[in-house]
Amino acid sequence: MYFFAIISDVKCANYDIGGNHSRNFWVKKIYKNCGFDKLLKNNEFSFNILNEGNILLIRGNKVKTDVAKKVCDFLTDKIDINTREFYGAFIELMTNTVQHAYLNEDKLEKKWQVFVEYKNSSVKFIFLDTGKGIPATVKRTKYEKLKMLIPRIMNESDILKSAFDGEFRTRTEKDYRGKGLPQIYDVMCSSCVKNAVVYSGKSYMGIIKTGNDLYHCFDDDFYGTLYEFTIQGV
Repeated sequence: MYFFAIISDVKCANYDIGGNHSRNFWVKKIYKNCGFDKLLKNNEFSFNILNEGNILLIRGNKVKTDVAKKVCDFLTDKIDINTREFYGAFIELMTNTVQHAYLNEDKLEKKWQVFVEYKNSSVKFIFLDTGKGIPATVKRTKYEKLKMLIPRIMNESDILKSAFDGEFRTRTEKDYRGKGLPQIYDVMCSSCVKNAVVYSGKSYMGIIKTGNDLYHCFDDDFYGTLYEFTIQGV
């Protein structure tokens, strides 16, 4: 997924990319099934079904309600759960990517990628964008900007926590905005979800059902935001 994202960024910078398929039949098949050829042909959207219908690999640069519905249908078919809250959270993930993850001056696709896999009576869900990251794009107070200069006092994980906790963080400064991250967080905290983690910029969050969530700040950047969690069947 990250390899695809890098290629998209390079193409947006007006570089030409070329090459050959592997001579190995199975390697070539994997690349084709994952939509590699579609990516090189500048397709803005790709929906790929792999492993006999047990894997979805999707990429796009717009908010697509039909994709959210198809993923929800996949969940209903494989593990028979109520997907109403998940549908709303998935829409928010795409919306945040398109509207907030990339700065206006970035000459990049506002792209997102989704990996969904059914295995062992559960579904793994991964959502990736390669924007600036949540801590870099949410609204900060002047006091927070000052404290960020001294990492021992405040770091990006503190910003990430406050954003998921529902503090007013939208850059639009409109009261009806800024609800998306708490909505996504609530889904990750639901009883049917396990192993939920988020990487964004230098920050990390892991949801622990038996205690306080784990927040951590790394020395190096993760370029973008990655959500990963597993949804258990009923």
